[in-house]
Amino acid sequence: IRRQLKSFLRQAGEEDTVIVFGAGHGVRDADGEYYFLTSDATPTDPYAGISRHDIEKLVTWSGLRARRKVLLLDTCHSGAGSADSETRARGAEPLFPQEHVNQIIEGQGGGTYILAASSDGGAALEADGNGLFTAGIIAALNGAGDSNGDGNVSVEELRAFVVGFVEEKTEGRQRPTFPLVEGGDDFPLASTN
Repeated sequence: IRRQLKSFLRQAGEEDTVIVFGAGHGVRDADGEYYFLTSDATPTDPYAGISRHDIEKLVTWSGLRARRKVLLLDTCHSGAGSADSETRARGAEPLFPQEHVNQIIEGQGGGTYILAASSDGGAALEADGNGLFTAGIIAALNGAGDSNGDGNVSVEELRAFVVGFVEEKTEGRQRPTFPLVEGGDDFPLASTN
C-alpha cells in the first residue's frame, strides 16, 4: 500500500481523479484503532493488517497532486476512528467550519471524500456475494445514482444513492458514514451515457 502511494498514485495529475476501493474485513483493536484485515491478520491479532492511517493516506497524502480523491471502504467498523468518532462520524454533516471549506475550494477545487460502509462500531452486511455498500456503488455507477438526469454520477449523487440503497436493503441496520469530506466541491465520477 505504501509503495503504491508513492509509485502509482503520485503519478496522478492535478486534473485526474483518484478513486481507491477496498472491500473485505475490518476490525478495531482494544484501543479502538481500525485495521483492514489482510491474509496474515486475524480479528484477535489485526496488527499484520493495514492501519486506518495507511489506508486514508492513499487519498489524504499531501504529495498527491490530484484535486479529486475518493476512498470507498466496504468493511465492518470502517467509519470514523474512535479518537474522534463523535465529531467525524456524523454522516453528511459539515466536518469543518464553513470558512475553512471555502479556503480549500478557492485554493484547489475538487475535494477529498472517504465513504465508509458502516459506523466505527457497525457491521457491513452482505448479500448475493457482495457487501451491500459495494452493491450500492455498482448500481449507482451503472446509472441508478444519476438523480438529476445529466448523464453523470457525481460524488454527491453516489453518497446519497448508496446511503438510501444500504439503509433500505438493511432496514436501517447499516448506515454508511463519511469519515472525511474535505473541499466539498461536487465532481463527476462516471458517465451513464
